[in-house]
Amino acid sequence: MSGDAWSTGAAFADYDADGDLDLYVASYVDLTESEGQVEVPPLGPCTWRGLEVFCGPDGLTPASDVLYLNDGPEEGFSFSEMGEAWGIREAGPYFGLGVLALDFDDDGDPDIYVANDSQPNFLLRNHGQGHRRRLIDVAVEAGVAHSADGRNQAGMGVASSDCDGDGDLDLLVTNFSHDYNALYRNQGDGTFLESSFGSGIGAASMGVLGWSAGFLDYDNDGDDDLFVANGHVYPQVGMGEGVGTRYAQRNQLFENLGAGRFVDLSQRSGTGLRVRKSSRGAAFGDLDDDGDIDILVANIDVTPALLRNDGGNRGRHLTVQLLDPTGLNRFAVGARVRVRMGNRFQVREIRSGTGYLSQDDLRLHFGLGDAAAAEELTVRWPGGEEESFGDVAGGRQVVITRGRGITESGMGGGAGALTGGGVATGSRRGR
Repeated sequence: MSGDAWSTGAAFADYDADGDLDLYVASYVDLTESEGQVEVPPLGPCTWRGLEVFCGPDGLTPASDVLYLNDGPEEGFSFSEMGEAWGIREAGPYFGLGVLALDFDDDGDPDIYVANDSQPNFLLRNHGQGHRRRLIDVAVEAGVAHSADGRNQAGMGVASSDCDGDGDLDLLVTNFSHDYNALYRNQGDGTFLESSFGSGIGAASMGVLGWSAGFLDYDNDGDDDLFVANGHVYPQVGMGEGVGTRYAQRNQLFENLGAGRFVDLSQRSGTGLRVRKSSRGAAFGDLDDDGDIDILVANIDVTPALLRNDGGNRGRHLTVQLLDPTGLNRFAVGARVRVRMGNRFQVREIRSGTGYLSQDDLRLHFGLGDAAAAEELTVRWPGGEEESFGDVAGGRQVVITRGRGITESGMGGGAGALTGGGVATGSRRGR
């Protein structure tokens, strides 16, 4: 793998359905050098709300994203760059940042969403079979390329969840300061409806600059809440009059009130959400195995923050780890798990590459609320094969091995507070 681009977000998935993991990499700026100097057009000085700042990407040369297909063990696990053959170049070189692989149309293969800075976002639909596969940009017709009024925004991070509980995956894109984070609700027909302000997320995000984001059921009540890592890029903001924001900002936690309506709980959710930092990445997982989701946040110029969830396990939970010994995708990246409790559903996918340059725990966490068990749990493995299980008891972690069923792995703990008393000094891998 090589290239001259400034690479950013990345997402592994089995894009060509051959049983091994391929890699999509977003690119920001073309760093092609001439006589040892990067070619930069004379733009400056640049200003933002009256302050002189370093320039953004406009005027620079964007770089095309790349797709590396895994050639498999026969070729020593080498990768071939297939971006042009798969049609990615037709989507144009843009300033790519956050990348997420998700099956937005529920057809069994991974599609790709890319948040682009100051340009239209991509929604690349995985189309065709075998050597005829292509990634086709359908963002405009799907309604997720621009804001509701047709503007280019400055996309940073991407998150996806069935936040309105209708059985399909919605999209959340974080954006630049003095703009809003966009929530696109999947209509189930290949299109999305922007409901940023109707959901309560739009207005609450206007005064911050969002980066990584993730949906999580922090209180285990059965619907997906939202965390957003915030922080400005210009250290001088806050020094001028009328700027209306700061470099160091508070991160945000939104509670899902049902049907995809959210309220900002940040100031009522513990000390970890009251401090101001310039945050970027965020990763989610049950770090202490007590039955609720904790958050690890990467910050600029200071140590990462570990937000331990205290009390989120008052509701019952179910943690699911998938293992696939039948091929090269051992942790079943791209698999979809659907849990039913009465007439309520939750949908999760195992993803490699989330938010903004981040990676979550590969275990899937489901809040069950007061329910003792998931009435039905269905796994759709990469490749399309499905397995279903009835009355899966909660309050524990289970391991589901492809073709072998469920084995109990361990017991978990127990609406919580996020305490910032600990500091993370190392990385965490999915279990």
